[in-house]
Amino acid sequence: MRNGKKFTVTIRATFNRTLEPQLDRIRADTMRIRLYELGQFYVDTLTHRLIEQVNASSAKNLILDLRHNDGGTSITSMKIAAAFTEPPQRALIDKAGTKYLFKYVSGQVEWRNAANESERGVFEGKLERPSQFRGKLIVLTSSRTYSAGEHLAYILQQTNRAVVIGQPTAGGLDSSATTERLNGGEDVLYYGDRRYEQLDGMRFPGRVTPDITVDNAFKNSLPTTDNAIATALKQFDAVR
Repeated sequence: MRNGKKFTVTIRATFNRTLEPQLDRIRADTMRIRLYELGQFYVDTLTHRLIEQVNASSAKNLILDLRHNDGGTSITSMKIAAAFTEPPQRALIDKAGTKYLFKYVSGQVEWRNAANESERGVFEGKLERPSQFRGKLIVLTSSRTYSAGEHLAYILQQTNRAVVIGQPTAGGLDSSATTERLNGGEDVLYYGDRRYEQLDGMRFPGRVTPDITVDNAFKNSLPTTDNAIATALKQFDAVR
């Protein structure tokens, strides 16, 4: 009620299309995909469609720009990573000590209890047309790259599929967060209560350390004013 009169407010849920993956051309042989977040369910599908466009172009090099990526789900990061490398796998240990194994298979991510073969399932959301990119790949990171964005960069770095250029990431790589609302929902508390491991039991590090460190890694501009992109282009040219 306002000024003694009743009024109605209609709220419609919409997807934030400003955060959709974006594709642009850096130069004739190089394109870039910018991933701002990995939380909305269609981001993996849209990314695979952009990779189709890269494959249909004359570009042989691809920059995966995660510098403004603030996270999402590790399942999405696995499905996107599968476009570049062998099917990703990882383990998740919950706060009770139960170990779950995740594996990408044919467009979707399967899970199972490592100690109980009968406890298994598939995460919702299957890629109908998975794409593959086999050209040269560089990943850009910054201190803002977080959570699932870190997972994607780490998978591609650890499989030797991509060179990572930029700054060390935010530090949410080794855990999965739980969200709790406090003070009647006014405040939100995030804390990690589950940890990620490799299948051999090696724990994920806290953050991704770039192979090549550069400054001003936050920028998303042209090669002439962007150190990270300029460094990526030099790296592409150095490896023929």
